[in-house]
Amino acid sequence: MGIRKGGNAGLILATTGGGVWDLLHTIPATTIQGVTFPSRTFVIRKVMWYNNTGANATLQIGTQNAVPGFIPLLPTIYAVNVFDGELTEDELPLVEFCLVSPVAAAAVRFKGNAYVLASVAGVMIAIEVEEFGA
Repeated sequence: MGIRKGGNAGLILATTGGGVWDLLHTIPATTIQGVTFPSRTFVIRKVMWYNNTGANATLQIGTQNAVPGFIPLLPTIYAVNVFDGELTEDELPLVEFCLVSPVAAAAVRFKGNAYVLASVAGVMIAIEVEEFGA
């Protein structure tokens, strides 16, 4: 059993849009003699959003690799204008965010943090995560 908490990048985040990845949750890591190792992993248990931007929006939640590039890990969310929505753990696929070994090839070396990529600016989003590990 893990520790449940809200996304540590801010309880509620307004998306930036325009191809910018907005940080939702940071995975803690430990560095020993210059090498970074994961100290925890996490699973997103709930995603909540509210869109009042004047346009429908898409939200992609994923992580970043070392290149850097955005790697979507959850299905795309369609956020209809002037409506709120949520996905709970029963509706979300089980995806564990983790730091991939720094000795892996650069293109597949995940950073482990959770980001959202929104098609428009101003969508409000919040997540609840469950962290595992030391």
